[in-house]
Amino acid sequence: MDIQNEVLRLLSQEGCGVLPREQIETECALLDIGFDSLRYMEFVVLLEESLHITVPDSMLEIRAEMKVADIIRMASEAGHA
Repeated sequence: MDIQNEVLRLLSQEGCGVLPREQIETECALLDIGFDSLRYMEFVVLLEESLHITVPDSMLEIRAEMKVADIIRMASEAGHA
């Protein structure tokens, strides 16, 4: 499974996001693509279930500077741990 594509899918309307997949770029901030703390926690649960990973505690709260690329990097590292 391609981690980047799965993260983008889960962040889009196909997962728990509000935007179509085509509008989500890796340099987008999560807040700019419609994520708030509740939607982000829903995403974390879907991500853990889909990729069979555990999201580290440091990534459990959405931050203003958090970008899609940060999530992809974290998921890749968690998948190799």
